[in-house]
Amino acid sequence: MALIDGFIYDDKAIIKEVNKRALQAAVFLVFFIIAIAMMIALLIWLAKTLGTMIFS
Repeated sequence: MALIDGFIYDDKAIIKEVNKRALQAAVFLVFFIIAIAMMIALLIWLAKTLGTMIFS
């Protein structure tokens, strides 16, 4: 609640803290999206490779 009040009442230290946390959240979100995309690509590659091995 202190973060919200400080952000509303233009407290510079609180705004800096909020922006820092927002940047951290954005970096983690991008990292997790990339990780999920890589897992999906690996799953597709694995399915294609195993399918070729099984049906050849």
